[in-house]
Amino acid sequence: MRFETIIAIRHLRSKKRSAFLSIISVIAILGIIIGVATMCVVLSVMSGFESDLKSRILGANAHLIIIKYGQNFNEYRDIISSITTIQGIRGAAPFVLSEGMISSDTNLSGVIIKGILPDEAVKVMEIEKNIEAGELINLTHPERVTLKSQSPITTGRDNLPGIIIGRELSKVLHLGVGDVVTLFSPLGELSPFGPMPKSRKFKIVGIFYSGMYEFDQKFVYVHLREAQKFFGLMESVTGVEVTINDINKTQEMGEAIKQKIGAYPYKVRNWMEMNRNLFSAIKLEKIVMFIILAFIVLVASFNIISTLIMVVIERAKEIAILKTIGAKDRSVVRIFITEGLIIGVFGTILGEVTGYIFCKLLAAYHFQLDPEVYYITTLPVLINPVEFIAVAIAAVLISFIATIYPAYQAARLRPTEGLRYE
Repeated sequence: MRFETIIAIRHLRSKKRSAFLSIISVIAILGIIIGVATMCVVLSVMSGFESDLKSRILGANAHLIIIKYGQNFNEYRDIISSITTIQGIRGAAPFVLSEGMISSDTNLSGVIIKGILPDEAVKVMEIEKNIEAGELINLTHPERVTLKSQSPITTGRDNLPGIIIGRELSKVLHLGVGDVVTLFSPLGELSPFGPMPKSRKFKIVGIFYSGMYEFDQKFVYVHLREAQKFFGLMESVTGVEVTINDINKTQEMGEAIKQKIGAYPYKVRNWMEMNRNLFSAIKLEKIVMFIILAFIVLVASFNIISTLIMVVIERAKEIAILKTIGAKDRSVVRIFITEGLIIGVFGTILGEVTGYIFCKLLAAYHFQLDPEVYYITTLPVLINPVEFIAVAIAAVLISFIATIYPAYQAARLRPTEGLRYE
């Protein structure tokens, strides 16, 4: 062990005449512990939110979609047959997507209407798992759901196509399974009075809950065949959804699909591109939060500065003696940098351990949240080792920077000044 390290450790040890300095050192360590632990916990919670959001998005959407520019997408069956031969593709299904309006007797709302084939859709998204009332198969067999007695549809007309709506939309419309809604298409029909919006009645055969407020309020599902009829698409679709085995190979699989089906008029988009703004905002928020929380450690580092400055003042005689017997300025600098780093590293290690324990406790005891506000029932926590390492590096770096000024002041001290009154 270098003599600089030995001296630095002796400075931090408690003595009667330096007990006050030891208390300040403990306060400095506690400040770093609190700052580091807070950073670890907050970043883990934000990573948990990001992971939870990603799983919900991927549960309600496919990993990739194939769309076609400017022409009818009638050859989607051939496209599906072609791409499913690619190794790594788990499933593919056609879909129709368009905007519209939905109304009940009491309310009206704008929606995104998605036409799916239930048997194929389960291969590319988790809609069946998300349904909390009714069943997905009811889209194919809507006759399985009986109309409610208060429905305006008369007996004998229980042959309406089915529709599945989100939990939030059901609250807006004040309707449930068995009720009737009216869909309006922006693609109107000509009448003697001019263009009129196209409308059709549907029977609610299911209610889903994805965990995303906007999705549960805006999306509705109908059978692909009914969507094609409603929007006048004949045999055409909007696109093809694709799910892959390894989500980390999304871009690679997208390129493989492009090579298989060719370029224009087809376009392949992945889930990261379709949700880029959302995840970019989360990433930016994490960076900003990291910077803000780093100021906690920065404030704690001022205690290191004050501790070392007071050590310099109290140990002036010892510094002078060291220089008198031949210690160089760089050795004095090393003593005080080592002293500050001991405080910083010790506080960082304890802070990381404390943060890890808190994260484990939050994950184990499921800290409850108000689902009406946060749309999740428990606080999600995801411990990311990379983030913990980044926090540790930042804390130690700040501690090192805090030692520079006191170490420089100690190196400038002349032996004559330290021994003047001895």
